[in-house]
Amino acid sequence: MEQVKTDGAAILDEVLAIGKRMIEEMKRYPQEEDLETDLYNRTLHFLFCKGFKTLQAIRTLCREGFLEDAQVLARTIFEIEIQAEWMEKDPRPRARAFVEHSEVSLYDFYRTLQAYEDAHPGEKVKDIRNAKRIEDLKANYERYKSPFLISSREGTVERIHKHWWKAGVSKLAREAGREGELVSVYWVQSDFVHTGSTSMRDYVKSGSEANSWNVNCFPDPRVNYLHMAVLSTRWFLRIAACLAKAWNLRLDDSTQAILTKIREQMSANASAENKDQQAKDRGRLDG
Repeated sequence: MEQVKTDGAAILDEVLAIGKRMIEEMKRYPQEEDLETDLYNRTLHFLFCKGFKTLQAIRTLCREGFLEDAQVLARTIFEIEIQAEWMEKDPRPRARAFVEHSEVSLYDFYRTLQAYEDAHPGEKVKDIRNAKRIEDLKANYERYKSPFLISSREGTVERIHKHWWKAGVSKLAREAGREGELVSVYWVQSDFVHTGSTSMRDYVKSGSEANSWNVNCFPDPRVNYLHMAVLSTRWFLRIAACLAKAWNLRLDDSTQAILTKIREQMSANASAENKDQQAKDRGRLDG
């Protein structure tokens, strides 16, 4: 087996190759008569495919020099990972909750649209409402809403948990055993998502002249994105591990060897890359 290179592009390409091999092994759903186990298998399939497609987008953005935007998508893979790992701890009821929350959340969204239109007579909010679909959603809402209701005062509008796990991302990360990455990495990526004040430092640098500054308005294909590759592939491989276990995938020796090599390389790179990232984070804090 050709030795895996240490640069970010090679790591991303090798892991994407593993993803493609896994897809080849997933041509048919596992035969499963139990409905809840089947829901779990299908939900993991969705999470894996979403993570895989997002990792491809990260590879494209990094290659073209859009590192900050790649960090936005890396955050997405982290959120997928902690959902997959938490679901794995109690698959059947949690997969069921994932599916049922979708129906409840969609009808809650419809109620929000309707409330806005009621408060603004004559103004229509563009949406894809269909009378029959709304009727079905309402029936499913009444059927599945109970576990997702947030306690509210009598006479007020029912409030629904935003997430199917009925908590925030921080609690889910702790439950999945990923709090360390939440506090060390996720908050930085969140600032890129929401354009928080600290993200400005990655775009604006002091100029050579007094009271001048340089604003980064264009991508830089020369940027080193090894740290981004390590993080995003690490999180994706954990999603892939959940799927491989649930579907009982048998990966060939070559794929297993590449996977082992990448994990070793990522472990060797992690310390140096974390030190570099921590220095950047301290720069945000030190001003």
